[in-house]
Amino acid sequence: MPYDPSTIVLLNFGRYSKDKNGNRKKTLPSIAQIPLAHPDGFGYISGFLSNPEKTGRIIIEPDDLVYIRSVSDALEEFPVHVRCEGRSGECRSSSSCLVLPYARDRNFVERVRRGGPEVINQTYVLDSSFRCYSCAAEKEYEKSGKVLKLNISFRLPDILTRKPEKLGWNVDRQELHGKMRKIAWMLAKYGIDGLITPGEAACSSPRMDIYSSQDIISRLLKFPVENIPASKKDYKKRKLRWHLSDHEMSGQLVLPII
Repeated sequence: MPYDPSTIVLLNFGRYSKDKNGNRKKTLPSIAQIPLAHPDGFGYISGFLSNPEKTGRIIIEPDDLVYIRSVSDALEEFPVHVRCEGRSGECRSSSSCLVLPYARDRNFVERVRRGGPEVINQTYVLDSSFRCYSCAAEKEYEKSGKVLKLNISFRLPDILTRKPEKLGWNVDRQELHGKMRKIAWMLAKYGIDGLITPGEAACSSPRMDIYSSQDIISRLLKFPVENIPASKKDYKKRKLRWHLSDHEMSGQLVLPII
């Protein structure tokens, strides 16, 4: 079953199906919505595809798996053209990465007590900037090499998400996610071919619902605009079909619950 822009797959499992009091939400989130609404959303989706060692397992039917992979790939590749912020904003090129500066600093006392390293790489998300290749190299030289060059994507590098590497870094994932989410939201306004100006994205404060998220995902997957539903009433909802399994069944793909 191919990906269908009019279809919203709703999650009916995991922590995203419950509110802060542990009660089941009246309106369930969708796979497309989670990466755009939650800083750890992409990790949740990619976990289905990359963590078979988890003990809790589910079996996802093939058509739903196609949907999950499509959303996951779209948010990792993130084919968005963002204007470079180098040369005091005068560079007119398209960015190749997000440059995130950092400094070597002493770790927080409470983290050291919990077994963390005494010295960490302290990142400065608010000082990060989208840059083309040459402007990124210029910033790297200016900071004596102390920069992370991140793909324009919802997927963070393993050093920021997986132990033991991530213990050596301090990064505000919520700030970083917000920066990427605003860029993604601009797709709904400009499509995937326009050159997005970060300053314009910063002025936007969109509300991510399942419909706007689905629209953005469809654009990232390069669906023609005319094939993407124009209004909420044109969307159809369905829940992810899955069932619990205590063991791997022959001929079926078994994936973990995060």
